[in-house]
Amino acid sequence: MGPDYLVDAGNTTCKVVATPAGVLGTIFRYDLTSLPRELTQPGLWVVLAGSNLEVLNQWKIEIQGCGSKAQLLTRDKIPILKAMDDPSTVGVDRLLVCLGAQVLHGKGPHLVVDSGTAITANLLGEDGHFFGGAIGPGFGLMNRALAEKTSALFEVDLHKPFAKFPASTTRDAIRLGVQMAAVGFVRQALEWAKEKFPNCPLHLTGRDAPLLHPNFPSANLNEQLLFHGMLATLHTPLGTP
Repeated sequence: MGPDYLVDAGNTTCKVVATPAGVLGTIFRYDLTSLPRELTQPGLWVVLAGSNLEVLNQWKIEIQGCGSKAQLLTRDKIPILKAMDDPSTVGVDRLLVCLGAQVLHGKGPHLVVDSGTAITANLLGEDGHFFGGAIGPGFGLMNRALAEKTSALFEVDLHKPFAKFPASTTRDAIRLGVQMAAVGFVRQALEWAKEKFPNCPLHLTGRDAPLLHPNFPSANLNEQLLFHGMLATLHTPLGTP
């Protein structure tokens, strides 16, 4: 018997996936202003994870108040080995996407790039240890920062085709500049990862992973890595509710 729903609450949105018979369904995205309606039914088992601990704790209470079981996955429950100076602060979401890559593609090495509000590059060694990585601003965050912190620039639609350099309009130049920053982040992380592990594959996940994939066509694109990591956590003794 598995959970009815998996929930990932991030910095700006949440993702909800139904898991009938242990199979991952379609990702549905919601804002963080209220508990998604499907989670208010009684008699459910809902598993929560993510970076927004305030929202997660509040929703756990609300789900339990609706007569359902709510389980919050914490860092100590995720069955992944860590080789860091201070693993006590690493994000749950970073560990879960790496575990998802292991579930689908083997122990390691892996470079897992999760592109959402922030963009993170996360490195797993050949023996499966999580070494850490890098964290930078995501597509949307860079886009908003340019609009908010400059007097003449504005937000643009990042999901339109990117222009080639040199961009001939300000709108295209902003779109292209944001893309260049994100792509450069991933290229540098991949270069350093391959210095350590020459056969290290690249995995792209997260809301904006499709924006990166054309620049890394050989990468594995899977927006559900985090949810695969959640299911794997539940299937271990540490993850048993």
